[in-house]
Amino acid sequence: MPPTHGVNAVPEIGTDFSADQAPREYNDYDSAIGDIDRRSDRYGGTLRDTVLEYRVENGRTYHSLKEGSYWQPNDEASQERLDLAHNLFVITFDNRLCMCPKNERARYVLDVGTGTGIWACDFADEHPEAHVVGVDLSPIQPHFVPTNCRFIIDDIESEWLFDDKFDLVFIRNMLGSFESWQNIFERAYGGLESGGYLEVQDCCLPIKCDDGTLPEDAVISHWCQLMLQAAERAGRPIDVTPKLADLMRQVGFVDVTVKKRRWPHAPWPRDRQMRLVGWWAREVSISDLDGMCMKLLMEHLGWTIDEVKDICAKVKDDCDNLRYHAYWDVYSIYGRKPA
Repeated sequence: MPPTHGVNAVPEIGTDFSADQAPREYNDYDSAIGDIDRRSDRYGGTLRDTVLEYRVENGRTYHSLKEGSYWQPNDEASQERLDLAHNLFVITFDNRLCMCPKNERARYVLDVGTGTGIWACDFADEHPEAHVVGVDLSPIQPHFVPTNCRFIIDDIESEWLFDDKFDLVFIRNMLGSFESWQNIFERAYGGLESGGYLEVQDCCLPIKCDDGTLPEDAVISHWCQLMLQAAERAGRPIDVTPKLADLMRQVGFVDVTVKKRRWPHAPWPRDRQMRLVGWWAREVSISDLDGMCMKLLMEHLGWTIDEVKDICAKVKDDCDNLRYHAYWDVYSIYGRKPA
């Protein structure tokens, strides 16, 4: 039986990402662009003041562009969570930024829902020959970035107006962001050159357990069901990941490949690599948990802020319980636009 204590202890393992590594900061990134702000809106214009005026609800800030369409905050606490999640995804998928063949030879890359821009900056840094464009509703990306990376503030669910075709469209950690994944896939298909790839990386609710150690009445299981219900009412479901491969094929992608991994909810596995993944998964789960679910539970299930904070505290307790051998499925799904 794995130990039921020391959940905060970092497992020792040889890897390119040590578990005590802080999320990468780009504020002081050594870039030839100096202090030029490489963020624009609607494909080249300067940012409108209204885009920079965030909405404030319950002490949290949210994007103002297409107000209310995305339910997670964009403030510092939420940004820290996104950067933690970046490390978790990279560790999960073999220390690679993407799994499709374009990980090695992409030239023009679109990062959909770029968030803090950490993936786009990392990809641009690893591939100086590529041009990387990150798109998001919130202008929370850094000012100092690699010279081959830029950011656009726009609604990716609207018409795509890019002048050139991409050879890689990358979508990660975007569950609950789209009303229609088919719409996004169709836009990606149209925006890709022949032979280009679309890749999606995301997890899937609800939480699972194979050995009966997670009680049926565990709070974390109840919380998952509440989130599924609220997201469904919001019209942006969060249980769609297993269906995305078939949807890619329906849109016209070929050679669709699914790579399925697991995120232990805590560092309970005996295997050292999986224990490391579990450590990071726990950090992501408990980081700004209130902010992640506050808007969904309050707007769509009628909860109060105190009720949200109470269940989040109990979920965090479950994330500290190493007797529970629970996990989330996580996927990399990619397909090629045929010639």
